[in-house]
Amino acid sequence: MLPTPYIFITLITLLSLSNVTAGEEYFNVEVTDPFLELRTGPGRGYPIVDIIERGEQIRVLKRRTDWFKVEINRGKPGWTSIDQFKTTLDLAGEQVQINDGKQSDYSDRNWEMGVMTGDFAGARIVALYLGYSFTPEFSAEVGLSQVIGNYSSGLMANASLLMKPFSFWGVEPFFMLGGGAITTEADSSLAGDEARTEAAAHVGLGLHYYITRRFMFRLDYKNHLLFTDRTENEEIDEWKAGFAFFF
Repeated sequence: MLPTPYIFITLITLLSLSNVTAGEEYFNVEVTDPFLELRTGPGRGYPIVDIIERGEQIRVLKRRTDWFKVEINRGKPGWTSIDQFKTTLDLAGEQVQINDGKQSDYSDRNWEMGVMTGDFAGARIVALYLGYSFTPEFSAEVGLSQVIGNYSSGLMANASLLMKPFSFWGVEPFFMLGGGAITTEADSSLAGDEARTEAAAHVGLGLHYYITRRFMFRLDYKNHLLFTDRTENEEIDEWKAGFAFFF
């Protein structure tokens, strides 16, 4: 049975709620504001359970979006906002530097993951992809897509190389080249074709547009060439749009 689009949406949602980039070091910091509020959870809707006064040290445990989970010397854990955390000092007396996903981080990103939807030869397509940038101008990605048509459905896996000659622009165009395979399965209520798997190659172009923090919009077009066992190979146009985040 082919996976549903909800699997893709669930994966992207769970990953976007995970902690910040792996490998970021956390340490003890000192409160310099008159006080720092400690809440029971990562949000202003959670109640304040303690107040940390100026001069106290706190241990940072992890980060979730704009909230930090910290532990005070008395051993009590809680959450504080990024706005308050920015005013703390490290043990050397320097202001703590926080990576909060500005546009410079977008230009220097390594990993990105996104979910997209669009049209595949008149059928609906939902896609999940994961990409890695070797340099700001060159990256590779792998993707998994589900095609949902009126009379058949398909599962497509592919890999692409992306060239981004204008990576310094706010709107970042790119070109891509790659290949993969697609498995097509006819509607079980219809007699006729059995499931078949065909190799495919594609070329395409698209753009990234930085939105805010770690999120961006993506639009792309691909022209697929399916290598069939019939008399002629088949060309298919694909259009997709969606959102991605980088880490």
